[in-house]
Amino acid sequence: MLQMLADYASQELIPSAPVMDAAQTRLIDALACAFGAATEPGCQRVLDTLVAQCPGTAGIPVPATHWVLDPQRAAFALGTLIRWLDFSDTTFWGSHPSDSVGAIIVAAAIRERAGKAVTVGDLLRWLIQVYEIHGGLVEANRFDSSTNALDNVFCAKIATAGVAAHILGGNRDAVFSALSHAWVDGQSSPVYRHPPNIGPRKAWAAADAACRGLWFAQLGVSGETACPTAISADTWGLTPSRLHGIPPKLDRVLIDRILVESTILKLVPGQRNGTTAIEVAIRLHASVAPRLADVKEIRVYTHDEAMRRINVVGPLPNAEARDHCLQYMVAAALIYGRIANWHYSDEAAAHPQLEGLRARVRLIEHAKYSRDHHDPEVRSCANAIEVEFTDGRVSEHVEALFPAGDPRQGDPGGVLLAQKFASLAGLVLGATRLAALQHLFAEPEKLRSLSLARFLAMLAVDGR
Repeated sequence: MLQMLADYASQELIPSAPVMDAAQTRLIDALACAFGAATEPGCQRVLDTLVAQCPGTAGIPVPATHWVLDPQRAAFALGTLIRWLDFSDTTFWGSHPSDSVGAIIVAAAIRERAGKAVTVGDLLRWLIQVYEIHGGLVEANRFDSSTNALDNVFCAKIATAGVAAHILGGNRDAVFSALSHAWVDGQSSPVYRHPPNIGPRKAWAAADAACRGLWFAQLGVSGETACPTAISADTWGLTPSRLHGIPPKLDRVLIDRILVESTILKLVPGQRNGTTAIEVAIRLHASVAPRLADVKEIRVYTHDEAMRRINVVGPLPNAEARDHCLQYMVAAALIYGRIANWHYSDEAAAHPQLEGLRARVRLIEHAKYSRDHHDPEVRSCANAIEVEFTDGRVSEHVEALFPAGDPRQGDPGGVLLAQKFASLAGLVLGATRLAALQHLFAEPEKLRSLSLARFLAMLAVDGR
């Protein structure tokens, strides 16, 4: 495993044009999420704990902010901004390869500061490698199962360590060393993703993992001795100590096309398995909202993964719990007719009809939805909803098999993503700067030839 990962991360990729287009789309999406989180009070609280300790201007500029920070803080800050809204892209199997975007941008900026030319096109090629490593590990292993209880964010740590070591000029031995230490590092438990421990940590845990990956990359390049049997060593290796003797695997040879093209863009915030339910509920809003007081039952037909991950009853103490509760997502979408990050806030949750409506949501596993969800030829994420009223009438039965941001829906990098970027970044950047970036995004050759320093300057905001 370590040898395969080191070989791949050490390569200089020459991706096809469609793969580069897909990588550009994912970069724009990640940056949109960062701008969207930049004014969130909870995110500001977390980031202020580190920014306050690092005044001055020497360092790496952090997109969507006016901060210029040392590499570790910059990687943590940008990673947290990207993940905070739970709005960033996701693989079909869960987890977010874009969790490494912040750390990879920082590694690229360090390389540029060292006198080596770096373009946005270079950045895209490195992001493709990150997506392949992260996505390949998540696809082939269930690290976050109840048996293993390892949080998938450690895949961001591994992907970042290997690719960042390559970016920083490390040879294959340096890349191997960085990867080995990422596997040795203590891997976090996903306990904070489950009641009663759900809280803001799930918005910054991946950033924490990725910036540690960056640190391991820096150590590897400095000549740190590798741990060659980090995974396989008897007794103390990851396989016997944490994976019950079952070694991690990759189901396919790492290549530069599958994961970055197939990740799902979120066009509504919330846990991936519930996004189609949100979309359906929004479609039903016009007919249901005038009759909320008459709702008897809301039947949500869903798949087994949603039943396992986001079927939550009882108190929802914060936004982080609400955006992982299918019943809340559906009730809020029926009431408000849209879902943005605000709709998970305490203010939105205080709507006088929301908790009563949530209590009337009944989740029903649909056998075909579950089969298709696990079928590698289909991999749907289906939800359907119908609403029964007290007079016996039943609403239209509305179904969505794939979320709007699924590449199979035909517009993963077009109008819908442009709308998302504009809505999240517009208030922070202002109309003139937003238009300049949108024009740049529409000219891929011009964007990809741009120096990283110039691009980061365009993403900075005025001090507040």
